[in-house]
Amino acid sequence: MLKIAAFTGGVNDPSSRYRLRQYIDILKKDDIQIDDFFSSKGKYPPIQKNERLIWGIKSISERFKQVLSVNMKNYDCIILQRELISTLNTFEKFTPRPRILDVDDAIYLLKRGNSIKNISQCSDAIICGNKNLADVFEKWNNKIYIIPTAVDTKKYVPNNEEKKTKEKVTMGWVGTSGGFKYLYNIEKALRKILQTRKDVELLIVSDAEPKFSLIDNYRYVKWDEKTETESFQDIDIGLMPLVDDEWSRGKCSYKMLLYMSCETPVVVSPVGMNEEVLYKGDIGFGARNDFSDWVESIEYLIKNESRRIEMGKIGRKIITNNYSIDVLSKELNKVIRKTTGNA
Repeated sequence: MLKIAAFTGGVNDPSSRYRLRQYIDILKKDDIQIDDFFSSKGKYPPIQKNERLIWGIKSISERFKQVLSVNMKNYDCIILQRELISTLNTFEKFTPRPRILDVDDAIYLLKRGNSIKNISQCSDAIICGNKNLADVFEKWNNKIYIIPTAVDTKKYVPNNEEKKTKEKVTMGWVGTSGGFKYLYNIEKALRKILQTRKDVELLIVSDAEPKFSLIDNYRYVKWDEKTETESFQDIDIGLMPLVDDEWSRGKCSYKMLLYMSCETPVVVSPVGMNEEVLYKGDIGFGARNDFSDWVESIEYLIKNESRRIEMGKIGRKIITNNYSIDVLSKELNKVIRKTTGNA
């Protein structure tokens, strides 16, 4: 049994939940035990500036104790899920080796981006969530592996019987409130759809309610881990707008993959990994501008139920074959064993 110590973000941090914690049970069956050392204080500092000093002191203290604890035990490998504390290079170099760094965002663009560069250089391997990230990180480390964020296809399943009884077509967006800026960019297109189609609704699932300036007739559901799957299943057309910049090109398209796993066709910005996934099959549309492409693509899917269903089934098959946790756990297994010399 290989013993791995993983340093992850907060309990509800999406990167930590999807890129590491969901592997724990499945890898245990392959004789790899992962102990999760997560941050109880959260990965990011609080919004209120007067609370950041206390947060920083507590976070540093917690991480120091965790690193000390790991050094006192006989672990075969360490996995760093990004930095121990966001944007800072703290105790990473004091963790035992071999050391694997996992990244799923263009965090090198953030303030103090050199921190992740330094951590990369003292790691024995780096797992990147997509090719765009790999192209950057290979400048700092030649042991690069690409493993997309895995989908639990037994959890994120379609619920077509529920959709058959619906009165309206639901175009939906699921994500953290930090992504609202992308949603606001297509607000005019969404308003146009809602004004002309009374048989359509807009569903937003997030940790906070959006502040649209043009739309007031939408349905908001507060994100909850217990009901997240049902939220994805409720959506008939999955939305993922982005802007074409380096940060967006570093994203791992995860909400797009979850829509597809639930047999939902997508309308997305064809940026970075989104474009790569679109090329794999007839699963929806890439909308390049903020208005006409979005309106035309969404209207097509609203009007053509049979095509929605067909595209949804193709998307589900692509997820099962390429992005499922069953497929990608084997890839993570290989990286761990190769890095520890147990291949």
